Amino acid sequence: MWKCKGTQSGIRLCERISLPILLALAMMPSLGAQDTPPAAVSLSLSTAVDLAIKNNLRTLLAGQRVVESEGTSGILRSALLPNIAASSYQASITANLAAMGLPVQDLRGFPVFVGPYNRFDARLSVVQSVFDLGAIRRFQAGKMGIALAEEDKNLAIQQV
Repeated sequence: MWKCKGTQSGIRLCERISLPILLALAMMPSLGAQDTPPAAVSLSLSTAVDLAIKNNLRTLLAGQRVVESEGTSGILRSALLPNIAASSYQASITANLAAMGLPVQDLRGFPVFVGPYNRFDARLSVVQSVFDLGAIRRFQAGKMGIALAEEDKNLAIQQV
């Protein structure tokens, strides 16, 4: 059923009142009032410090910077490792000997077309830089970046 009432500004407000909704609201306990007080939690100083360290934004960010520095160091280390590439190729080929410039028209009994025959090629290549001082220094700088990020994390933990 609809109930409408007028307001001072001349706009009519209409509300639909539903009996099942009213009954459901009446049966719900009040949200603001608590019947029982919350149970007391015993919290030691070490537990409180551990929770603060675990949930502090600065320590969480410092931990992520350590992970980021380790990833960067891995990328920099890849310049020192060998590069390995493999490829394979297979084809069924029919060759026209006349198109290749062989005078097979002059030779009786010799075919102009040869094939089909299968061709398979597999290759493996390894490239290794013998000495790259720049790559070595970048990798060493990446390792120092990890140490710096870990020290920053330790500082954040101590400040918490």
